[in-house]
Amino acid sequence: MWAWNHDPASRTIENRRVFATTHDLPGRPDGACVYADGFYWSANVDVWQVVRYDPKGQIERTIPIPVQKSSMPCFGGLDLDTLYVTSIGNGGTSPMAEGQPLAGGLFACQPGIKGRPKPLFAG
Repeated sequence: MWAWNHDPASRTIENRRVFATTHDLPGRPDGACVYADGFYWSANVDVWQVVRYDPKGQIERTIPIPVQKSSMPCFGGLDLDTLYVTSIGNGGTSPMAEGQPLAGGLFACQPGIKGRPKPLFAG
């Protein structure tokens, strides 16, 4: 996964660098969001979980979900303290484990932290 510096005033990015290497991990990263203190939450397709990376790119925690393929985490609720996670439904070209009636669903949990509003980006 890559990281860049973002200038909100000019809405530009620069200084591309490696944030985290996931080649040796099961599954693959998909959609993601950033937590208020700079922690990065990534849906991890094929391993039944969402992964939280610290600002240095190290895995800080994982949260299991009841489906194989999570697709996008985001924070919501009045205090931005609810983590919502979308998932990929049964179908398409990627094989999926049997017996997942919740595949394609939206899941919510309160991990005890708070997200931050999405910044504007013009790139």
